[in-house]
Amino acid sequence: MREDKVASAFGTSFDPGQGGWPTHRFFNKETGYGGRPYARRTDKKVCEELGDAEAMRHYVEEASGVRRCDPASGSGCSEREAAYAAKLRAHPGATASELQRVARTLDAGEEDVPLSLQIWAHQRLHILQRLADGGALKEEL
Repeated sequence: MREDKVASAFGTSFDPGQGGWPTHRFFNKETGYGGRPYARRTDKKVCEELGDAEAMRHYVEEASGVRRCDPASGSGCSEREAAYAAKLRAHPGATASELQRVARTLDAGEEDVPLSLQIWAHQRLHILQRLADGGALKEEL
């Protein structure tokens, strides 16, 4: 650590190195600018625990609030995602054109689009891609 280390900001103590190295913090609307430290789930070192792909996936989903939605079964989907997937399953011919429309929307740029709409567009794109691929679950992380 440097002599002029940053140990706190926005009223939150960071305690760098506490709980092991590397130190992980996540930031979202709930945590604010101070963020929240990663809470270990096992007695392994942080680097070993998060070195496991499934543990890292769980951490990312939990910290981000993003779920792995399976549009074919609705498993892991929010109500909004499940309703959207059900609508698409009822009209399978619309999936390809909807996929192109959402992809064009995202390609057009996101500078002026509110974050909540950007996230919803990415969630729809994920659902559409999964349905277009026959619902196959792929390793994305």
